[in-house]
Amino acid sequence: MSKSDKSKNRSRLNPSSDDQKVIEIDETVVCRVSERTKKAENNLPNFLGHFPEIAEKVNFIKVLSNGEFEVVLNKDLMDEDNGEFEKIEEFEKRLKLILENKTIEVNEKNLLLYMEYLKKNIEIPCQLTGSEDFDWEEQYVIGDGNKKEYEKLKKTNPSYTDTFKFLKFNGYINEADGLLVDVQRTTDRKKFTLPLSYLEATEEGSANYQLLDDYAVWFVNYQ
Repeated sequence: MSKSDKSKNRSRLNPSSDDQKVIEIDETVVCRVSERTKKAENNLPNFLGHFPEIAEKVNFIKVLSNGEFEVVLNKDLMDEDNGEFEKIEEFEKRLKLILENKTIEVNEKNLLLYMEYLKKNIEIPCQLTGSEDFDWEEQYVIGDGNKKEYEKLKKTNPSYTDTFKFLKFNGYINEADGLLVDVQRTTDRKKFTLPLSYLEATEEGSANYQLLDDYAVWFVNYQ
């Protein structure tokens, strides 16, 4: 799976929250979602991509008028105990331990708590790269932007293809961008401030990689 493919697995969806329990009725799973999630219904398969065992069993997804979405699974492919959903439950248990409360939605208080947790657990040195193209790059990466212009702009702007040295948390927090971090590009030592949710550790399988991946999945899915 490419880095771009992996990043798209972090779709902007709310799989569940403390008062949004997963209910299984025969082969249909119903989850309550927010207005924001309903508007992003087409991104649901991307979220399920983070849990491939579930995604393989999805036959049909529909947003209902009562504010719920319905995920119909392939009855022939379902495991008897639907153990795949335990992965989401385990993830949310980790979140509750990190945030030290039952409310796991993204808000300013929880962002501060998550920042303190990461400060204590990120191993230094930590090298980062982009998990997906940055906002300014979109027209060049998936659009029809001029390639020569793109290469020129990359000299003065951070790119998702760059490698960065993690410096510190910026300290500025808002619910739109989440946690911001100060980084230094390894090739020319230029410094930038970037949203942490757009970054991942370069060393896959490392403790830092899992820490940052968990944060990104939380930030983009629990707003």
